[in-house]
Amino acid sequence: MALDYLTNRRLALLNQPEVGVTTNRRLALLPTGGWLPPTGGWRYYQPEVGVTTNRRLALLPTRGWRYYQPEVGVTTNQRLALLSDMDKIFYERNLPHLQPPGGTFFLTYRLHGSIPMSVLQQIKADSEAALKLARESLCGPDLTNKLYEIHRRSFGQYDNALDGNPNGPYWLGQEAVAQEVVQSLGYCAKHFFHLWAYCIMPNHVHLLIKHHEDAPLLCDIMKRHKSYTGRVCNQLIGETDKFWNRETYDHLVRNQKEFDRIAWYILSNPVKAKLVEKWQDWPYTYAHPDLWL
Repeated sequence: MALDYLTNRRLALLNQPEVGVTTNRRLALLPTGGWLPPTGGWRYYQPEVGVTTNRRLALLPTRGWRYYQPEVGVTTNQRLALLSDMDKIFYERNLPHLQPPGGTFFLTYRLHGSIPMSVLQQIKADSEAALKLARESLCGPDLTNKLYEIHRRSFGQYDNALDGNPNGPYWLGQEAVAQEVVQSLGYCAKHFFHLWAYCIMPNHVHLLIKHHEDAPLLCDIMKRHKSYTGRVCNQLIGETDKFWNRETYDHLVRNQKEFDRIAWYILSNPVKAKLVEKWQDWPYTYAHPDLWL
C-alpha cells in the first residue's frame, strides 16, 4: 500500500479495503478531513488550521477520526459527529480503553483480589509520575513513543504481580473452572472475534483476538463473557463473592512485529511463571493453526 504526502501535509492516496475499493482520492473527498499515518495509529486532522496531533477521542467531537493498521490488515473509518458515540471506542475507568471496531487486541483480565491493593497503587503512582514527566518534557513522535514505553512497562509490572502473588486466589488452576472459560471463549470466537491465542493462568487470562467489525462492541463482549463465566465458576467453587476484577486491560496491536511479540508473550507465560518447561505442556494454552511461531 503506497502512501505519499504532499508538501502541505495533505493525503494524496487513500486506500479503502473495507469496501473493496482501492483508488486515488483527494483529502477533500473525506467529509470531515483526516490523516492516515503510515505507521498506524489514531491521528487527528484539523483542516482549518493545518494541525495534525494525537488526541483523546473525548475531545473535539465534531471532527473526524480514522484508524489505520497497515501491518495487521485492518482499516476502519470512524466518523464521530456526536459526543455520545465516542464511548463506543474510547472510555476510561482506572485505565484508558481504545477499542475501535475491527481492531486486533491483546487482552488481560484477572480474578478479583489477585493483586494486593498496595501493589496496584504503587504501579499506578509510578506510571502517573512517569507520564507527567513525559508530557512536560516531550512532544510529537518522541512523546508518543515514550507514552507507549511507559504503558508497556506498567503492564509488565502488573503481569509480574499476577505471576508472583503467593496469596491467590487461583481458581483458574482448577480444571473444571478453566474449562468453563475455554468453552465461553470458544463461543465468542464463533460469533464475535477471531481467536489467535489464549493462555489461562491460575489467576488471570491473556487473549490475542481480531474483533469482527460487525460484532457488538468489544467492551460489551467482554462484559458478557466475564458475567457468564463468573456466575458459572462461582457455582463450581461454592463462592458468592466477585469472581473477576471488573476492568480488563486492553491493548490495540499496532503492527505485525508487535503482534508476533504479544503472541509469543502469551504462549510463554506459563514458562515465565515456572509452571512448565515448554509452553506446549500447559493444558490451558491455545495457538491458532495459522499463528506464526
